[in-house]
Amino acid sequence: MRPLHYDLELHLAFLLFQQDSLHVPGLGVFSVRRDGAEIQLPSGLILPPARRLSFAPEASGQSSVLLDHLCSIEGFTRAEAADAIHHCVAEWNR
Repeated sequence: MRPLHYDLELHLAFLLFQQDSLHVPGLGVFSVRRDGAEIQLPSGLILPPARRLSFAPEASGQSSVLLDHLCSIEGFTRAEAADAIHHCVAEWNR
């Protein structure tokens, strides 16, 4: 197996700034919810827009976004990208 030039975590962070949902095979789905700015009149607080990240382990969903990204950035074939993801997820689960 060829090693990744960048950690898989960096790839996930990069993609989550562009995508609202990201499926990681063998791990689950990361979802981004965008909240607008909010003014709380009673307390006088002004809250800026925010992005909230949630995770659903082994949630249903299939997406090739991560595979395609690794193929284009790392120069992997789809099989090599799938193997790299599987190896990283196995390390995280251990």
